[in-house]
Amino acid sequence: MSRTAKIVGSIIFLVILFCMPLALYAYQFGFGIWENHGEWAEMGSALSGIYSPIIALLAFIILVGQFFSQYTMNKFHFDQSFIQKSQEELNFYIEQLDHYLNDESEKTESVRELLRRFSALSEAELRSDLGKRVVQEFIGEHRKIHDIWVAIYPSLKGLGVHDHYPYVNSYQGSKVKLMAVLSLNTCIALDKVYFSSNSKIDRGEAQVLGPGTHITSDYGCSSSY
Repeated sequence: MSRTAKIVGSIIFLVILFCMPLALYAYQFGFGIWENHGEWAEMGSALSGIYSPIIALLAFIILVGQFFSQYTMNKFHFDQSFIQKSQEELNFYIEQLDHYLNDESEKTESVRELLRRFSALSEAELRSDLGKRVVQEFIGEHRKIHDIWVAIYPSLKGLGVHDHYPYVNSYQGSKVKLMAVLSLNTCIALDKVYFSSNSKIDRGEAQVLGPGTHITSDYGCSSSY
């Protein structure tokens, strides 16, 4: 039903609601220009007893509608402010991370190229003693990169915790931007580094690997089980 149809329907309903008591009173007792003051008083008393609760109910409905309208507006402004702040933080972290990833090491090999080794590690290898040692060596040499990637998680989780617009759109858009700027393989490798270095998280908490994503040893990840 369109907005115009709802407005027209509401007006018709209100007209009927207000006219019906008067019509019923006129049908039952008649209506005219009486000379007796008592008859006017009786009609006024009867109609006021009918219209007062109706008007009070309508006023209550209007107040409830205003409350929900204000709540919706406040929630909308809060959501927009939260999303904007999260996106600003993500943009800053992505810019800094892209800068550090493109830095050259002493072996004239970019950090992005160094991360490729982690894309070849399976889940078991990442959680093995050798895998953890290799990861810790990488983190020790590139602490900034690891810390920035960890700092990205709260912003992404804050957007991803809701399953409705505009959070879903912002969450998916942020992940796409992250992978577009840094590349999918780089994001998977960074997720694997974080996964290996923190035994308290599982694969379902990884932002790029995600729940149901199988960590393999050939490409980096595959589809759901």
